[in-house]
Amino acid sequence: MKQEDVTLISCSVCGERYRTGSAKIVGSRNNSLIVHIHCGSCYSSTLTIISKNSTGENTMTMGMLTDLSYNEAVESMNMRAIDADEVLDIIEETR
Repeated sequence: MKQEDVTLISCSVCGERYRTGSAKIVGSRNNSLIVHIHCGSCYSSTLTIISKNSTGENTMTMGMLTDLSYNEAVESMNMRAIDADEVLDIIEETR
């Protein structure tokens, strides 16, 4: 799957059509792309996972609003995942 396989329609926040170049690939895994999409109208950004379904069509499988820039999103892809013990430590520290 490549950048040119991604077709965008409109921003989920303001409804404006995305401009050409508003989507940048952050990473890829298997048959999916992780894409950072920035709206030039309302300045919101989303991280979206786009996969190919069984018929070969592109399907958005998950999208979420983010305050990460494209560069920050790329950096976060290379970070080490936290484990369950670290999550529990954080919960204990915030009590």
